[in-house]
Amino acid sequence: MQEHTIILLSCSHEKQRIKEHPFDNTIRRFTSSDALPSQHEKLLNRRRRVFDLLQRQGHGRLHNIDQKGGYRDEREVNQNLLLGPDLGGMDVGKSVYLPAYERYRGRFFRRLNDAMPGFWSELRGHPIEILFVSGLYGLLYWDELIQEYDCHLGDDIEGEVQKSNLAGLWQSVLTDTLCEFIKTRRVNGSPVRNVFDMLSEELYQDMFAWGDICNKAGVRVHHRVFRPATGINTFPLTGADELPLIAQTLATSLPGLYEESKLFKRGEWLAFPKRFNSPYEFGFEYPRMSERGKVIDSVLAKYPELNKLARDVREQLAVAENSWQKAQSISGFDTGVLVIPYTKSVELWLSSVLYAWRTDYESLPEAFRKIPDLKPLAKDATDLWAIRGDAAHPEIVRMTNERIERARQLTFKILRAGARMHFHEGSQSMKGQK
Repeated sequence: MQEHTIILLSCSHEKQRIKEHPFDNTIRRFTSSDALPSQHEKLLNRRRRVFDLLQRQGHGRLHNIDQKGGYRDEREVNQNLLLGPDLGGMDVGKSVYLPAYERYRGRFFRRLNDAMPGFWSELRGHPIEILFVSGLYGLLYWDELIQEYDCHLGDDIEGEVQKSNLAGLWQSVLTDTLCEFIKTRRVNGSPVRNVFDMLSEELYQDMFAWGDICNKAGVRVHHRVFRPATGINTFPLTGADELPLIAQTLATSLPGLYEESKLFKRGEWLAFPKRFNSPYEFGFEYPRMSERGKVIDSVLAKYPELNKLARDVREQLAVAENSWQKAQSISGFDTGVLVIPYTKSVELWLSSVLYAWRTDYESLPEAFRKIPDLKPLAKDATDLWAIRGDAAHPEIVRMTNERIERARQLTFKILRAGARMHFHEGSQSMKGQK
């Protein structure tokens, strides 16, 4: 019996409305009792709840988390939503529907179309089922008919007694829903062996209790991860910036997602085909690593000498890198504050090799100048400390992106050089430092 694979993908903020058509009852629905014998009503009820929020019917409103601000019910596209069969209502015959894979038009979909134009038409020839995770629909088939809408799992629900968001509304049902879907397929002769988490960001991944899915549904779960290719000078990526890479992964080798002889192995890092000219490699892991964990894993792959640093130093560097990467996509964010966590990682490292060093009685540059092994780095430490001083007084000095990047590069330069040094009991660097 052929075993199948389920791939979980994120929906897209960008959507299209051309060539819409009426609802078609012959096209499969994830909320059918055939797919979900006991969970279909619960899933439909959640969809109806989000529909009410988007149209400001009843209690609560969805507040946007994107740069436009305001409330989702003020968006014309949400005001035009119909309570059709897709949301637990009646068919009114209006042409407002498209299959999900045609409706969504973000970076992932554009890259997938460029890399493998026939992907969706060829998908039915593989023992693969793709499900989208959506703020309005929860879980849905890749070819299910949906309307145009505008919401995000991170949107706050205002008006609730306790603070909540759209992710919290869905989180309580999606694991059980996916488990029942997998079990139902097994009963119907289409057993699922592997689930590939190709979701775009941590918020989507946190919708599921992955351990429960493994144990209750009896499947293997694989979480996609990316890192800079060895020896290539580029940045580790997290969140939505990974969308084009997820598309490239799917376009690279579908059989690697279901054929046992070709199945991607955990811990294995693979390069993309040369036609992508990609500076990144991909792999799969379980259990899922946090975004911060992915960042430090990528940093260590790029600079393996940093493995010699103390764990708290590496974790502080991961905090700085993770914050820096997220800040790139936030308009108007004062990235000057990111200088502090970078310099903190240098301070932690210095404390780990000089036991008596404390910032309250000696500045970082002074410590570097006094110690022979560190003296070559004194100029870099002085420059970093100067940027740190300016970043601590944003009311006086406004940080430029160039200076923030300079602080970032100085941090890596100092820590990489420091990691290559050999500090030991009785060395010149340690004398008088206890």
